[in-house]
Amino acid sequence: MKEAGEQIKKRLREHPNGYVHGKKVIDVEDAMDIVDDILAAEQDTRLKRIAHYYGYKEQASQLVEEMAELTQALNKFRRKRKEYMKTKSNPVQGTIEDVIGNLIEELADVSICLKQVVYLLNAKKDAEDIREEKIKRQLERMEHDKDM
Repeated sequence: MKEAGEQIKKRLREHPNGYVHGKKVIDVEDAMDIVDDILAAEQDTRLKRIAHYYGYKEQASQLVEEMAELTQALNKFRRKRKEYMKTKSNPVQGTIEDVIGNLIEELADVSICLKQVVYLLNAKKDAEDIREEKIKRQLERMEHDKDM
């Protein structure tokens, strides 16, 4: 994956305001968007391979486990922040950096499993459409609240 990004950066340096992977590149931001797209496609291919190997039942079960671990990490982060802000309730071992590192790892685990389950259910388009509707609805609610 890193190699693809490096190749694009090299091409951009060699051909400013040119084409990279068939897309017109205006500036570095455009190039980085292309890099992100390529890296995401490569990641999707690898996740699909893993998803097919284990199958829906196993990956759905793994997702449940990872979500439980994320829930625990979120609660530890909340408690650590309270502790970090000088309250003495329910202390969490480790530094705030340790707790944040664990939280980020669990977020990554859930994301990996979730993408596989969505893929195995062939639900990517539907999930994206529903997500977009929910985001739009929430922004409308926020706008309405601001007007009150």
